[in-house]
Amino acid sequence: MTLVTRLSLFLLAALGVVLLGFSAALYALAHVHLHRQADERAAGMLDVLTAAVESEPEGLEWNRPDLAAATTGARIDAAVLWRVVDGDREFVDGSHDQGFASACLPAAAGATVHQTMTWEGRVWGVSRRTLQAGVGSPDKNPQSNIGIAAPEHKHRELTLAVAVPLTPVHGTLRTLAFGLAGISLSVWLVAAVTGRWMCRRALAPITQMAQITRSISANDLTLRLPSPGTRDELEDLGSAFNDLLARIQDAFSRQERFTAEASHQLRTPLTSMLGQLEVALRRDRPPEEYQRALIEFQRQALHLQDIVDALVFLARADADAELPGFVPMDIADWLRMHVQKWREHPRHDDIRLAIETNGAAWVRAHAGLLGQAVDNLIDNACKYSASGSPIIARLQRDAGNIILSIEDCGYGIGREEQSHLFEPFFRSTNARQRGISGIGLGLSVTKRIITAFSGRINALSELGNGSQFVIEIPESSAPHAE
Repeated sequence: MTLVTRLSLFLLAALGVVLLGFSAALYALAHVHLHRQADERAAGMLDVLTAAVESEPEGLEWNRPDLAAATTGARIDAAVLWRVVDGDREFVDGSHDQGFASACLPAAAGATVHQTMTWEGRVWGVSRRTLQAGVGSPDKNPQSNIGIAAPEHKHRELTLAVAVPLTPVHGTLRTLAFGLAGISLSVWLVAAVTGRWMCRRALAPITQMAQITRSISANDLTLRLPSPGTRDELEDLGSAFNDLLARIQDAFSRQERFTAEASHQLRTPLTSMLGQLEVALRRDRPPEEYQRALIEFQRQALHLQDIVDALVFLARADADAELPGFVPMDIADWLRMHVQKWREHPRHDDIRLAIETNGAAWVRAHAGLLGQAVDNLIDNACKYSASGSPIIARLQRDAGNIILSIEDCGYGIGREEQSHLFEPFFRSTNARQRGISGIGLGLSVTKRIITAFSGRINALSELGNGSQFVIEIPESSAPHAE
C-alpha cells in the first residue's frame, strides 16, 4: 500500500468519524427539541381544557370551551385529539368518543403525564391530567368533597387527555436523517477525491526524489535531487540528501585519486627494484657490483616500506575514531629529549629549540605518534631549506592550547598550493622541480595524528621566505600523584 493511499485512508476515516459524530449529535438535538415542542403543545392544550373545568362545593363542572378561540394562548386544532372522562372512565366530552380511551387512565391529581401511543396506524404523543374536586382545581378557594357523592351534572373527578400527532415530527426527523446522510456522504466523497489529489501533489517531490535516486550510481554521482521549493520538511530532506551525495562524491573522488596515486607510488620502487635485479642477473658480475645492486635494492625496499606503513596508518586512522593509549605527558620535557634523537643527522646543529612556556606543558597524547608527526615536519624542514639555515622548534602556550611550531627559512610554498598540502601524495611544484625526494604522505600522516589528539595543524608559508607548520593541542591537567 502506497503512502498516498495510507494517508488518504487515514484522513477519510478521521473525516468519517467527525461527520458521523456531528450528524448523530445534530439528529439527537433535533429529536429532543421536536418532541419537547410536541409536549409543550399538548400541555398548552391541556391548560385550555383545564380552564373549562369549574370547581364547586358539590364537585367539578365541565363547561365545553369555545374550541375556535384562544383562551390561554394555545389553540385546539383539528389535528389534535382530546377527551374528557369522569372518575368511572365514562365519556364526558371530546373530539372522539372512542379510540384512545386507553390513554385516559387517571394520573396523580394536578400532575401532567406524557406518553406515546399508536392509533389508526399513527403515532401520537398523549398528555393527560387528572382533576379532583378540591385538588388541583382552578378554584382559588377549593373545599374538599372527596368521598361525597356529586350531583348528576357534577363530577367528583375528571381526567383530561390530549393526543398530538407525532407523524410530522417523525417525518421531519426522517428528512433530517436523510439530509444529514446525503450531505455527509457528499462531503466524504468530495474529500476522498480532493484529499487523494492533494496527497499525491504533496508527496510528488518524494516520488520524483525516489526516481532520481534510483538513477544514481557509482559511475555518475553528479545527479542531485530537485528542490521542491516548499520550505518544509521535504525541502530539508532534499537538501540533506544532496549534501550527503556531495560528501559521497567527494569521498569517491578522493578514493579514486588516492588509489591512482598509491598505485603509482608503489609501482615506481617496484619497477626500480625489478630493473636492478634484471640488470644484475643478465651476466656474471664482480662481487662489488652485486653489492651495489643489493644496496640500491635495499634502499628501494625501505622506500617501499615507508609507503606501505604510511598507507596502513592512513587506512587505520580512517577506520578508528580514536586511537588508544593516550596519556598525559609534559610536552616541554618530551620535546627536549626528542630533539636529541636528531644528533646524528647532518643538520643537527641547525635545529634549535625555543621553549617559551613557564613550567610544564601537559597534553594528552601518544609519545610515539607525536614523535612521528614532529619528525615528519623536521624532516621536511631539512629537505626544503638550505644547509646552515636555522630550523626552529618553538613551544608556546595560548588560550588553553599548547602551540608547537616547526619553522624554517627554506624555499616556501606557493599560496595556490597551500590548500593541498595535507592531501595524500601531494608534492609541490617547487619540490618536483628541485628533485627533492619524497612520497607526499608525511603531512597527511601528521595531520591524522594531530587530529587524533583532538588538535589541529596549519601551514603558513610564502614562496622564497620559508614555511611554518603550527600544531595546536588542547592543554591537559597534570596527572595526580599516586
